[in-house]
Amino acid sequence: MLKTILVKQLIGDGERLVAALESRRLPMDAAFWYHIPDLLRWRLFIATPLVESSGPRAAYVIIQETLTALQPHSLSLSDVSVLSPQESAFQRIRLEMERSGLWTTSRDQGDVVFEDAYVYRL
Repeated sequence: MLKTILVKQLIGDGERLVAALESRRLPMDAAFWYHIPDLLRWRLFIATPLVESSGPRAAYVIIQETLTALQPHSLSLSDVSVLSPQESAFQRIRLEMERSGLWTTSRDQGDVVFEDAYVYRL
């Protein structure tokens, strides 16, 4: 199977979305693009405790409002998935990234790219 490429436009739109969500004070444990082989596409995952406290709909509402204000060129709500930092899927992805040694928690060191993910923060 061929892997789709994460293009600069999506990376930039994702970065602007994450920054705007931070300015709206959406609590975020992580934000990263992750390639889903079965779908042959990339998704922007946002891990937020809001999913645990208020449900995923509350997070999606904030994200949609933010996207509407930003009007990104290539990013839509259908490209975004929210999950709780407590979910096993997030824990597995985080563990994989930690084992790789290719992620950083310091924004000063910049965003991190490795084969199947592009990490804004973790």
